[in-house]
Formats: sequence, structure tokens, C-alpha cells
Amino acid sequence: MSCLTGIRKVWAVPALSVVLAVAVEPVVASDAAAAVSSGPADVQEDQLRNQIDDVVNTPVNFCDGAAEAAHLMAELKAMGDLTQHQLANHRPGPEDVKRAEDRAVQANKANGGDLVEDLPYVTDYENAERRGDVKKQKELFDKMTPAAQAQAALWDHNFPLAIKLWTPLADAGDVRSQLNLAGMYSFSTTGSSAKYTPVPDAKVVEIMKKVFPHWSRVDPPENLPLAFKYSQLAAEKGNIWGQWGLGRAYACGFGTERNPVLAYMWFSLGLAQRGVTTEMTGVSLPMEGSQKDIGLYRDFIAARMKPKEIDQAKELLTQCFNSKYTDCHQPN
Repeated sequence: MSCLTGIRKVWAVPALSVVLAVAVEPVVASDAAAAVSSGPADVQEDQLRNQIDDVVNTPVNFCDGAAEAAHLMAELKAMGDLTQHQLANHRPGPEDVKRAEDRAVQANKANGGDLVEDLPYVTDYENAERRGDVKKQKELFDKMTPAAQAQAALWDHNFPLAIKLWTPLADAGDVRSQLNLAGMYSFSTTGSSAKYTPVPDAKVVEIMKKVFPHWSRVDPPENLPLAFKYSQLAAEKGNIWGQWGLGRAYACGFGTERNPVLAYMWFSLGLAQRGVTTEMTGVSLPMEGSQKDIGLYRDFIAARMKPKEIDQAKELLTQCFNSKYTDCHQPN
């Protein structure tokens, strides 16, 4: 899952270091390794890559935050092992890092864009705070749109202000604000929540505080019914991340009654937009990145459903898709 200077995962500021590691470090290492890759095949590197694939493709109970956190840590460890192995041959310079960031962003955009560029003035606001320039921060904040102010407030971990600014935008139909609120309100159920992640040692805390002055292990306020509401609003507009969030809510009973049929349907609808759901398109394409995450979620649910429930979900998803998400409810 994942965040760079000038780039942000839709809502997960508290998980910033995780996003950095997942999105960029392996790419930096790959660019670095490319500079010295003219030698014989590296058997150990192949083994490390296979280990990453094994971890990534392992189903996980995403309704259990502790299990999800353990899976995430396993991913990071596997990627870190590969990175360290590659960097032993070549220490990347600034040009490697910049090239890796650009590649990570472009690959993400091609894969659906769960990393989004900062709104105007937000990056400058963050940099001013790192310098301790309070006057410049206020000047920049006053120039921002409400959406950008909310993003800056989230950076400051001022959750009440972020919610105050995003709520009217979300209620007026802004999908990005809907996703931000849904993510904030349900963050405590994820494996990135402070409830499930290990307490970092003093060195890590020191580094995080330098990079992110307001970094802490404090989760945003939980409100699962509102998370469900805003996921549903985004999902019904055809947004893949709203559909993913709604599928997760139905699968786990977060803010609504648990309903595996609707969970399967919404996960499938999200995937159908990328041409990876055979029931919807007749075409089966290999899934990668975020698509693979949603596919694994759906497969985890499917393994626990009865065949008649899956058939019902497939019928319902066709009905929902054909109605452009206006007729997506099970008959009474």
C-alpha cells in the first residue's frame, strides 16, 4: 500500500514511512543494481524476489488488524532484505533516488493512481514547518483552498480541523474528500493503526520527528458508520477506492452488517474497471499492485462463501454494473 514529498497516499499520512518503503525503496535499489548488473546471474537476488512474491500473494484476514499488520511487516522485511542485498553492490546517488521516485509515481498512475499529487501550497507548507517558519506557514495556509487546508491539517495531525474542512466538501459530492474521510474514520481498523504496529525504537522515532514534525502514534478518530457512508458515496460514483472500501466494510461488518455477497460484488466491480474480472468482461488479465490487493481480498471472501452466494453475487454485480451503480441492492 502507500508517500513522498509532493506525493501522498489518499489518506494515510500516519502510515507515511510504510508507503515510502513499499513504493520507492525497491525501485531505488533496482536502479542502483542496474548499474552493476552486467555480471553473472545473482541467485540470491532471485531467491529474495521469490520471497517477496510469496509474502505478497499470501492471503491475509484483512478484517483482523493484527493479522494485517503482521503481513505488512513481513512484506517490508522481505523488501528490505532485497534492498540491502542490492545496495551492497551500489550505493545510489541523488539521481538514482529521483529516477526511482519518478518511476514509482508513473507506475502508480498507470496502475490506478492511489498515490496523488499534493494540492497547491501543501508541500511548501510542510517544508516551512520543517524549517520552523511559522509566518510562512500561515501565509501559505491562507492561500490554500479548503481541500488543501484539510490536507495541511492532516499533516499537522489536526484531525478535528481536517474533518471540519473535508465534511462539507464530501457532502457536496467531492470524491477525494469522501475517500479522505472514509480512510480517516476507518484507519483504526487497518494494520497500520498504532494498535497493531510495533512501538518503534528511539532511533526511528528521532528520524520520523525530523522528517514529519507532527509524527505520532495517534490514530484519527474512529467512526465506522461515517466511513461506510463516504465509501458508499464514492463507490456509487464508480470510484474504485470507494468500491474497495465498501467491499471491505461489508466483508468485515465495519459500520454496517456483514454481507459477503455485497462484499464480493463491490470488490469485483472495482476490479471490473481494470478489465481483470472474467465475470464482467470475458477477459482475464494478470493483476498487479493495488489490483492484486483487491483480488486477494475478494478471493479471501470467496473461499468462505457458499457456491450459491457467489452465484448470487455475480448476478448482483452485473445488475449493479449495468445500472451504473444505481441498482446494487439485494432483493428482500
